[in-house]
Amino acid sequence: MEPRDIYRVNSPTAIGEILEGELVMINLDTGTYYSTGAVGAALWELINEGSSIGEICREFSSRFDAEKKDIEREVLSFLSKLQAEKLIVPADDSNHAKPKMVGISDGAPESAGRKEPFEVPVLSKYKDMQDMLLLDPIHDVEETGWPMAKKPDPETENNNNGTWQ
Repeated sequence: MEPRDIYRVNSPTAIGEILEGELVMINLDTGTYYSTGAVGAALWELINEGSSIGEICREFSSRFDAEKKDIEREVLSFLSKLQAEKLIVPADDSNHAKPKMVGISDGAPESAGRKEPFEVPVLSKYKDMQDMLLLDPIHDVEETGWPMAKKPDPETENNNNGTWQ
């Protein structure tokens, strides 16, 4: 990962929403969902705005009270985790129109010398709802609708004896 590299949300595979300062993301291919706190949510917003890694690190250095090298290390680590979980992918420079940067500063803190404390972004991973999240809401549910999964048909299962008919 280089400072000029830009990542984007791996849409439509991944979706995310910030709720009361917490970011909740879902990988729709695996049914795994994730959460992170305010710093991870801020990073996600900057990714959505088309910020490069360097711009994210500059913004965080101006906003948070921590050493620049520590911020850079943690931003790179968090981005690596998001990429490993297929929540973000490198942006294709040829097709990536960078939007106007909102909230990115030139390195000067917004509030006269007062910076927020920096908390290392932690990516929490949950697999407890994979079965429900992976249900096809049209074909794999009972007549009552989602999230009630269809029960296997015992007649079909017993007649097949493991072979196709």
